[in-house]
Amino acid sequence: FDDLKEFYLKKIDEIDNKKNITSIYFGGGTPSLMSVSMVEAILNKFDLNGVEVTLEANPETIDKEKMLGFKRVGVNRLSIGVQSLKDEDLKFLGRIHSVKRAIDTIEKAKSIFDKVTIDLIYGRPNQSLKAWEEELCEALKFDLKHFSLYQLSIDNDWDIILPDDDMLADFYSLTNDIMKSNGINRYEVSNYAKDKENQSRHNLTYWLGHDYLGIGPKAHSRYKNYEMENDEFGEVLIKNKLSKKDRDIEIFLTSLRTIYGVDERYHYLTTAFKIEEMVKKGFLLKSKNVIKVTDNGFLLLDSISSFLLS
Repeated sequence: FDDLKEFYLKKIDEIDNKKNITSIYFGGGTPSLMSVSMVEAILNKFDLNGVEVTLEANPETIDKEKMLGFKRVGVNRLSIGVQSLKDEDLKFLGRIHSVKRAIDTIEKAKSIFDKVTIDLIYGRPNQSLKAWEEELCEALKFDLKHFSLYQLSIDNDWDIILPDDDMLADFYSLTNDIMKSNGINRYEVSNYAKDKENQSRHNLTYWLGHDYLGIGPKAHSRYKNYEMENDEFGEVLIKNKLSKKDRDIEIFLTSLRTIYGVDERYHYLTTAFKIEEMVKKGFLLKSKNVIKVTDNGFLLLDSISSFLLS
């Protein structure tokens, strides 16, 4: 990472209107491998007043000293890639940290940062609903205010049997029931927060269709109706101007994933009949010209999205 320091600083200098930035996210790869001095040099380019600054960290690449350093230079939200609280499943997932190391990392992070989030993966091979319930309840004991809970997705080349669709629906429903009963509410398909203040401001930027800039190898951007993708050296490889309709479709689809729903500006992409059909079936809720997905609808979100936009 530190070898790219000058590249990152140069790219940041090229950004217009840095005062309008609301969040900064160090993610992808293992950004916790970066030195504190590199993160400091980058963040010194911005006025961080009121800005959410998130850094992704893996338990094996961060310790208390580094956490204190990151906080000192402006990081105010730590996202820890835990993935499982079972040692045997961590090995299956290719992680080199242990459950003990993950727990120690979480506890240290809580003592330093006001905002700490962890991610966990369910629907693993041979995982039972009961085992997932126990694991999730164990995670809730950390008393965190944000969780990212994802369904396992594996390349088709892997010779592994995963739970079928009905079982995955049961996993998802169980997850929502447990989180809701503990006061941690879903605000996006796979993300849960104690309250609005603890929702990921950066990720909501993507989902609600605001501009964002990706700096670095393989990063993506959506900026002023352009879609951009960087090559492996961090230079812009693709730059396409999206039509209004194509951009609106993107926003329609990502907004539908959230509890905030799709406002009337984008309803022209579908029909009133289709919306009412989904409302009647209990998959959508319409309120104040905003359509939102219901709990039952989230289980069929891909099908609902396809129906509305077909």
